[in-house]
Amino acid sequence: MYYPWLEKFYPGAKVIVCVRDLRAIVASMEKLYRKNAHLNDPADIPSQMNFVTVDQRVGHWMSSPPVGLALSRLKNAFETGDARKFFFLVYEEFVVEPKRVMDALYRYIDVEPFEHNFKGVEQVVSENDGVHGVYGDHTIRPVVLSVEPDWDHVLGSQISDALVTRNQWFYTAFYGK
Repeated sequence: MYYPWLEKFYPGAKVIVCVRDLRAIVASMEKLYRKNAHLNDPADIPSQMNFVTVDQRVGHWMSSPPVGLALSRLKNAFETGDARKFFFLVYEEFVVEPKRVMDALYRYIDVEPFEHNFKGVEQVVSENDGVHGVYGDHTIRPVVLSVEPDWDHVLGSQISDALVTRNQWFYTAFYGK
């Protein structure tokens, strides 16, 4: 969103954008919502009945920060052409071939590749997950590995399919769908 402004100060600025299947993102949020039913999501207003169903919650997340805002800004970057200057780190590619993805990232930022231990990842920084309310969970797994998609189970296939249909540009850009 702010790339043109950034480029005025840092010509040729390097921007790294991490992307993940939208179905996985909102399924993760839905799982955290269910797991933390005792916590209040400020967007859940019972008198408005706006968080009663999975579909309503997904609709909210897809049309508000952080997911909806990030997705709209990303779409704008494609529409303006700024996206062709970015490095997109696709989560699903990273967990399958982390060394290849990291080597490509290092080429993009013009630095020598660093050898990583993808089977011994240490969490050295702690997030204050309390500020994220229901959705605070920044625990890093010690091994980089792919996980089986569960969005159809969590969201239902109808909602999962609708996410792809409504965001076809995203799935075409990153997943060739």
